[in-house]
Amino acid sequence: MSGQPTYRRLLPLTSSVPPHPPHALVSKRKRTQALSACANCRKRKVKCDGARPTCHGCVSSNTPCVYPFAEGITPREAQKQKLSHVSVAHEKGRQVLELLRTSNNQTVGGIVKQLQGSDDLEEAVQSIADATLLLPINYGPRISDPTESRGDLGKRVTYNNAYEFVSPLDEIMPVSRWTKISHDDKALTHLVNLFWIWDTTLSHLIDRDLFLSSLTGTECDTAHSEYGHFCSPLLVNAILAVASLHATRNTEANSADILALGHQFANHAFQLLESEQTVSSLTLLQAAAVLWTFASNDGSHHARRQCASLQSLLRQNWVSVDLDGIGSRLVTSLRKNDGAPAKMCEAISHMTWGFYCFFSKASVIASPEMLVPKPLISNTSRSFSSQVYCMGQNPILYPGKAPRYSEAFVAECALCEIAAQLVTESACNGLDGCRYTALYNKLCCWQLSFPDHLMTDKSVSSSVLLLQASYDFIALRIMSSYLKDSDTDVFDGHNAASLIIGHASSMMASLWTYRGIHKIRHEYWAAEYCSFMVHELMPLLDLGNAKLTVRDIIGKACCIINEMSNAGVSGRAQAILINIEKQAKLSNRIVPVYGRQSVRGETGPMITIRGVRVFDDGKGRVIDSPAETSTVKFLDRIVSVD
Repeated sequence: MSGQPTYRRLLPLTSSVPPHPPHALVSKRKRTQALSACANCRKRKVKCDGARPTCHGCVSSNTPCVYPFAEGITPREAQKQKLSHVSVAHEKGRQVLELLRTSNNQTVGGIVKQLQGSDDLEEAVQSIADATLLLPINYGPRISDPTESRGDLGKRVTYNNAYEFVSPLDEIMPVSRWTKISHDDKALTHLVNLFWIWDTTLSHLIDRDLFLSSLTGTECDTAHSEYGHFCSPLLVNAILAVASLHATRNTEANSADILALGHQFANHAFQLLESEQTVSSLTLLQAAAVLWTFASNDGSHHARRQCASLQSLLRQNWVSVDLDGIGSRLVTSLRKNDGAPAKMCEAISHMTWGFYCFFSKASVIASPEMLVPKPLISNTSRSFSSQVYCMGQNPILYPGKAPRYSEAFVAECALCEIAAQLVTESACNGLDGCRYTALYNKLCCWQLSFPDHLMTDKSVSSSVLLLQASYDFIALRIMSSYLKDSDTDVFDGHNAASLIIGHASSMMASLWTYRGIHKIRHEYWAAEYCSFMVHELMPLLDLGNAKLTVRDIIGKACCIINEMSNAGVSGRAQAILINIEKQAKLSNRIVPVYGRQSVRGETGPMITIRGVRVFDDGKGRVIDSPAETSTVKFLDRIVSVD
């Protein structure tokens, strides 16, 4: 037993002795891992805590702390972004080189000048490349200079596609969140751009920068709270409705689908109008003007009722919004250096005068009641860096030409002042011969002061062509009113009928050029100009030596209206044609060939039948004739009854 080990006896655990607490497992403190180290810590090969703007190591060593990457980005993510940026830059450069390779010398010279005059080469290359993205494939990446002469334009293919003037934004805008009709932001963004490209009247009612910043959600909170909204679902749907009509210029697109989409936008906008018209706002005023033009162009009985309702709404909101008063107060605040932004003053001024031009043109065509007083705020001349889209030209490819569009808008405002004066004085007391002469001389002074580089023989911009047509239209209104109120056809020493024919010929030259270059689809104002001109020239069809000239003008005007009607975009154009045919029938005149009839049908040999009696279905009786019988000439319809 002596070899067995002896152990100490273990005593039983008593309840009075507390057990030893277990050792707590304390987790080790983890070091905060920085996404990227600063350049100085990398050079010294020490750990960097990633603190910004200065890390702890640089503070201790009193050295500048510079991070190679932005905050919150890992080196791997930064490399991916750099690779993506390089790929995009390479593609943009390739597009510019391809454009230089395939363009003519004049276009190449313009691009090279832009590259040489740009402060940021990368931005210039990106702008030029973006402008080629939407060029039509069948025309190739060719961009024309709007200052080309008409002779050069005649040798080239005409512009059949609005994409030739598009300068798309770098990113697709979130337009779909403002409408429930479509969720295709790419297509909707294109429609929004088309609105400022082609509509030379309505686009002046909306400041593009303020609208897009509000649409994308990037507007300044101060501007939003102080000056109200600059975008709303109602306004967006109204713009998309009108832009859909302009989109029919693209011959490759399905016009029927685009028109159906445009009417869906319009119907949705009218539904929103019912719920929003009780509260006055700037966007309500803008949308009402856009929808009034859309409904006027529709021409249906329902659309005419909508126009009457919108006309009253426009007058009420113009007074309640008081855009002119807001602009005047902003200018006063700016002069006192109270912090009023100059850009906001310019935007309010531009929109105010844009509405004045809209109301003036509408009062001459539709109703004198739509006329509003001349704005008190001065018409500030701005560079139109954003509004230049409305001129139908690309500001990116034509640097230095933006001020020309400012001149065109200022000239349009001056022209609308003359139109407003004509409407005001005619509605109040009427005009005598001296007042008509004074107005016409004022109009001639406007024409003489028009910038030479914006004349139609040097510029084929859509805005300039329509502006010149507006000038001739107002001259025709003055001449027409003078002949109605005067017992003589001599106007200021000239034959009034000759002046009417001269202005009608000038108007048709502008519109015919517009038709050949840009296509005429949804020009509501142009259709009304043609309608008035035809009704004024119809009695002059029998005017001796001028008969052939008058027939040519009427034929071209009816051709333009007929093309608008056949395109299905303008229901108003179809109604105008019916009225022209009715007027010609009542006056026993024949409307010249304008496309609906065959040219051979009028110039071919006639079938003549003598000794017949002709029953006029319109009058419900036999045509009276001294010899009781008549001589009838016809092919497919009766042309003349002698």
